Formats: sequence, structure tokens, C-alpha cells
Amino acid sequence: MKTVLKRHMRMLFNLWPPLLGAGIRIRRLTPDFRAIDVEMKLRWWNRNYVGTHYGGSLYSMTDPFFMVMLIENLGRDTIVWDKSASIRFRKPGRGTVFANFRVSEEQIQEIKQALSSEDKIERKFRVEVTDESGSVIAEVEKLLAANPAMFAKTHLLCVSFDPEHDTPERLRAYGAQYIGSDAKSAFADWDFAVPDKAVLVEMAKWFDVGMSNAADGTITHTLSTTLIGRDGKVVKFYPGNEWTANDVLGDLKGSS
Repeated sequence: MKTVLKRHMRMLFNLWPPLLGAGIRIRRLTPDFRAIDVEMKLRWWNRNYVGTHYGGSLYSMTDPFFMVMLIENLGRDTIVWDKSASIRFRKPGRGTVFANFRVSEEQIQEIKQALSSEDKIERKFRVEVTDESGSVIAEVEKLLAANPAMFAKTHLLCVSFDPEHDTPERLRAYGAQYIGSDAKSAFADWDFAVPDKAVLVEMAKWFDVGMSNAADGTITHTLSTTLIGRDGKVVKFYPGNEWTANDVLGDLKGSS
């Protein structure tokens, strides 16, 4: 996540329409994303038929936070998502209600250790919703799943058709204009190759790419993408540009 966004994350959460519309407000978010405190005042627009807190809003104030906390603490090489949730209402909620989320260093390290040897893990997290007197009005249990992201196991290599003018540095700078501030992290898993012309011709034959040079210097070419396994063998060949990211993701999962 971008540093600027992280610095203002509490404000951004408080302006996020699903939370803002329900009257949910983050009072505290620590820089390490290990603690988040949330409150919700009883308003005319978020009360139920009998004048107490609407059950859907009570759940909403607990919905995204454990997932966000794990994402920020486990890093971009891990995918985290909610798998299931349950809520048990203990008493009607009136006035301002609160939920305090905590993830400990021990929990984070245990998950990281488990992910080092397992493809996917599931962990339960619990949080209580309390009123101003400290009484519990609802208990929420969340089941979250985490697995190493596929891109942590992959590397993208793009090959130039123009060895007379291109360099890896020039291609990277060109791409950075479109990626913006995320360029540094993107290029950690993305390289560019500019082969000699003779090598390029042989590569084009091998990967079934057609190319021709016009008198004005314009290069016309087709495209192909190849998925290569860790053993150096071709897993899948995608001619043209008709494939989708989901096609590649499916083949990646099948080959891992």
C-alpha cells in the first residue's frame, strides 16, 4: 500500500461510503495495523424498527478490519480473504457502541510460520461489540483464510522487438510513467530483455512471433505469451492476445 494512503488510512476509512453511511467511525488505528478501535453512534437512520441498533450495522462495524490488519502485517506476498462470519446478539444496542480489534505479534508470527510450509491456512478471530457501560451486546467470529500470493512464485519477462533503440532501463522508465508510484514494487517481479537482433530473430521463430520492419522504421509484429515452469519446460503457450488473466491464473495454479 502506498505510504501516503497508509498515513491517512483512518480518514479514508471514515469517508468510505459503506462505513460512513452506517455511522461507523474509526477512533484509533495504530501505524503497525495491530490495533483498530471502532465506534458507532445510534442515529435515526441506522436504528431498527424498535429504536435500537440495526443488526446489519453491528456486523458491518466488524466486517473488514481483521482482514485489513492481516494484509498489512503479512505483506503483499500473501492473499487474505474472509471465508465466513457469525454474529451472536447478546442484548439490544443503544447509544454509542464500540468494537476493539487486536492482532498480536505472536499471531502474526504463527501465521507466517504456518504459511512457510502450507499452501493455505485458516484462522479464527473474535471481537466483542460493547455499549458505553462495557456490556457485551454482540459477539462476532470471523474465519479468515490466507495463502501465498501467486505472483510471489512468478516473474514476468518482456522482450523488446527493437534492439536498436530499446534498453531495459528505457523500457522500465516508459512503464513507470503509467504505473506511477507503484513502479518500484512492480518492477521487483518484472524484468525487460533486449536481445541482439540475431538472437531476437531466433526467439521470434521459437515463440511463433511474426515481425517485419517498414522503411520508415516502424515495426509490425504479432504477440505471444509463454508460461514456463521452474524446471524450464513450457507449461502453456498463449498465441496472440486473446487470453485473460484468469486463464493464466488457472494454469499457474494447475502447475504449482
